[in-house]
Amino acid sequence: MAHEKLEEFIRQDLNKTSPRLFAVFDPIAFTVKGWEGTKEVVIDNVPGDEEAGTHTLNFSGKGFLESSDFRVDDDASYYGLALNTGDKEKWVKLKYLSICVRVVDVKRDDTGKVIELILESKEGQAHHAISWVAETVTAEVREYDYLFMSDEPGKLGDDWEKDLNPDSFKVRENVLVDASALTLKVEDRVQFERIGYYVLDKDSDVANKKFVFNRTLTLKSKKWKKTNNKSAKKK
Repeated sequence: MAHEKLEEFIRQDLNKTSPRLFAVFDPIAFTVKGWEGTKEVVIDNVPGDEEAGTHTLNFSGKGFLESSDFRVDDDASYYGLALNTGDKEKWVKLKYLSICVRVVDVKRDDTGKVIELILESKEGQAHHAISWVAETVTAEVREYDYLFMSDEPGKLGDDWEKDLNPDSFKVRENVLVDASALTLKVEDRVQFERIGYYVLDKDSDVANKKFVFNRTLTLKSKKWKKTNNKSAKKK
C-alpha cells in the first residue's frame, strides 16, 4: 500500500476526532478600527460531533493573522487580505466571527516591513475565511516530513544519502496558539485549522504554559490526491 494512501485514512480518522484550534506560525498583528467590547465566540471542538463539546474564544478587536493571509498588492488568484485592491473593496471573513474585514491602512517598521494591519469591519459574510488568534499561548512546533525524497532510496545504491530530505525535520519557535490549548493534556491530538494535525508532546508542561507540538500529518496531501485522480481516470 502506498504510504500516501495510508496517511489519507489516518487523516479521515483524525478529522473525526481531533479538536480544532487556531494557530499562527508567522504572525502579523491587526487592529479593527472602532471595535468596542469583547465578543465571545463558541466553537465546536469537532464539527458535527456535539458530544465532543465546545470551546470559547474572546475577540476584542486586536489579534494576529498568518502573514501569508496578507499581501500589499492584490491579484485575482489571491484570497487573503490586501492593501492595494484597485477599484474594488476586498472583504474577507474572520472565521467563526460574524464580521468581514478589509485592510484600510498598515503600519511599517524602520525597514518598511509591514508589521500591523489596520482593518475596517462590517457585519456579514464573504467568500473566503481566514484564521486568527487573540488570547494565545506560545508553542514550539516540531514539523516532521518524509526522511527521503523518493519512494525507493535503496535503488540509488551508495548515493542514497543524496536522497535525504533536507526539510524532514524543522522546529518552529514562538508559534501562537489560541488559549483553548490550556485545556489539553500530553498526547492529546488536535487539528490546527487550515494547517494540519498535531499531538502535544511529553516535553510540554501545560501548567507552566510550556507547549510543544509534533506534527502528525499536514491537512492535505496533494501527492495522494494527484495519484488518486490519475488512477480514477484510468478506470
